[in-house]
Amino acid sequence: MKQGWMIAGVMAGLLSVNAPAWAHARRVSAMPAADSTGAAPKDITLTFNEAIKLINCKMTGADGKDVAGVGAPAADGKSLKIPVTGTLAAGKYTVSYRIAGDDGHPMDGTYTFTVASP
Repeated sequence: MKQGWMIAGVMAGLLSVNAPAWAHARRVSAMPAADSTGAAPKDITLTFNEAIKLINCKMTGADGKDVAGVGAPAADGKSLKIPVTGTLAAGKYTVSYRIAGDDGHPMDGTYTFTVASP
């Protein structure tokens, strides 16, 4: 009987160690979608599973030059809008961001999308 309680205690301890990792903010969607190909967007929208604070974000083209303005959290607090500055040529673009969730822990993320030739 004692072994059963010991196993239950160990399992509870292991689950509690992993619990904080589940609490971090994570991206749940992006527009344009990750790895998609389509028309040039006017802005980029990233949506997270919880309210976020923006630390840094940028979008670069294949040549490594920044092609987006400074992002800002949307009114819902869970979305981040990044305005595109200028016209995007056909090619691959990389969106990078650093945000903090409710727990204050900074999280980095990156994804790519492709603008198709007209």
